[in-house]
Amino acid sequence: MLVAVGLAVLGFCLGLMTRHTAGAIGGLLALVVVSFVRIGPLNSLAWAQRMTPWTPDGNLAAIVARGYRYYMPVEKVTPEGVNVEFTQHSLSLAHGATYWAILLLVLVASSLLIFRRREVL
Repeated sequence: MLVAVGLAVLGFCLGLMTRHTAGAIGGLLALVVVSFVRIGPLNSLAWAQRMTPWTPDGNLAAIVARGYRYYMPVEKVTPEGVNVEFTQHSLSLAHGATYWAILLLVLVASSLLIFRRREVL
C-alpha cells in the first residue's frame, strides 16, 4: 500500500511540474524504459550493475521484497583465459525506504516551489 501511495505522489508531482497529464505519463514511461534497458541488455556490464543502489527500480524492489539481492559481474584472469564470476550484493529495506523518502521529499518540494511561483500573482 505504501508503494502505491509513493508512486501516486511521484506521478502527481510530475504532472504538477509539467502541467500536463501526458508529461507525467511520459516521464514515468521513460523511467520504465530506462530501467528495462538497464536490467535487460546491460545486465552483464559491471558499470550498469554498480548503479543499482542509486536507481529507483532497485530501491523499489528492496521495499517490496524487504531487501533486494543483485549480482555484479567480476572478470578474473586465469591461465585458461578470462572468467566472469558474479558477486552478490544487497540493498536493505532501510536503504530503499530512505532513498524513496529523499526522492519524494525533493520532488514534492520542487513541485510546490514551481507551483507557487507559477500560480501566485
